[in-house]
Amino acid sequence: MRCAACGREAGKLVDSLCPECYRRINLRVELPEELRAEVCRECFGVLRRGRWHRGAESVEEAAEQAGAGAIEDALRVTGLSEPTATIRTLQVYMRSPRDCTAEYAVKLRGTCGGEVAEVEVRRRVNVKLTLCGSCHRRASKYYEAVLQVRGHGGLSGELREELAGVVHREVQRRATEERAFITMQKELKEGTDFYFGSHRIAKQVAAALQRRYGGSVKVSTTLVGVSSSGRPLKRYTFAYRMPRFRAGDVVMLEGTPYQVLRTSGSRVRVLNLHTRQEVTLAESRVEGAELLGRAEEGVAGVVTDVLEGGVEVMEMRSYTTVFVVADVKLRAGDEVRVLADSKGRYYLLATAEEAENEARGEV
Repeated sequence: MRCAACGREAGKLVDSLCPECYRRINLRVELPEELRAEVCRECFGVLRRGRWHRGAESVEEAAEQAGAGAIEDALRVTGLSEPTATIRTLQVYMRSPRDCTAEYAVKLRGTCGGEVAEVEVRRRVNVKLTLCGSCHRRASKYYEAVLQVRGHGGLSGELREELAGVVHREVQRRATEERAFITMQKELKEGTDFYFGSHRIAKQVAAALQRRYGGSVKVSTTLVGVSSSGRPLKRYTFAYRMPRFRAGDVVMLEGTPYQVLRTSGSRVRVLNLHTRQEVTLAESRVEGAELLGRAEEGVAGVVTDVLEGGVEVMEMRSYTTVFVVADVKLRAGDEVRVLADSKGRYYLLATAEEAENEARGEV
């Protein structure tokens, strides 16, 4: 049998053509010689099909992803059954601070005319290094919302640092989302203001603070303009106020000393320091309590004797023995922490066992 195209003898013909001529005539790979892609040089986002995709950890990694995506989007193959494409990066190199080039080998494999066929092409993709909309807004100090973090009587330096760390980590967790950035952070006498590129993320971070520390969030808006489509443009303010008391604080409520174990929304979990029973109280009720001291003011001690209604503890700072009212299971020699109020009364803070029970949710 002779091939109708080349005239050579062939053991097998497909549509009157030998396998080689059939592939030559029917197998087509369409992939432009000039390909272009865009990458954000700040957040390493990759622009593909009109949307920015984030996750790369360097501009080189982003350029490699962008080039491969451009090839995948532009590649067209005809005459190949069940095709598979393998895109292998050959090299990525910077040409200037604003553009780079990525080179690839593209291998196609499938069946053509009943036989396995492989084709390899090489392409170069020019990658433009630009700024995505989010990073452009960030550079121009754009913000949609202000998160105001406040405490009763201001915030200590240590607490400011802790809260700022939580805020920035929450934003970082959403790094792949649009406008996930903080434009400015202002330290004020009454607290800290965080300026967010996205009001939606600011709302989520405020909610995260409330879940972690309790307290309240109030929302207000200001009209700042009108969009080209006539939609009102608003700027949001999320005023987060921490609860008066935080985990570890010792308070006197209605004549009974309690230690705050944790806060959650409008509820406060406390430990009765006399009966050692845990109860959950409304935050509004606890707000009126008297602060006796904070956990960090407590000092180490050693139980010297267990008596009816309480224990004797040697306080290791002054090496004095004090009696503490507490219905708790302890033995002589156990290590504890105690706290003295301004009147010289001592309270036994949550023991290691009580803290473990609280962490496990046991009462």
